[in-house]
Amino acid sequence: MKEEDIKKIIKLRANLILLGLEVEIEKPLISGLGMNKVLIGPIESTKNLSLISKKLKKNNIKYIIISDYE
Repeated sequence: MKEEDIKKIIKLRANLILLGLEVEIEKPLISGLGMNKVLIGPIESTKNLSLISKKLKKNNIKYIIISDYE
């Protein structure tokens, strides 16, 4: 993975932590893919999900909701 990509991931993680979110970085399942997942959670209710979604939108952070992720 490129140093530039690592810096982006670290910056995103730091920004999410500053927003008060619990964050985890997961390495890609396929070697050489060049992507990491930045996971937020666990999210215990739809109300919390709504609040987190609003925070992310307000800060121009793109996201995808995955339910029952293990």
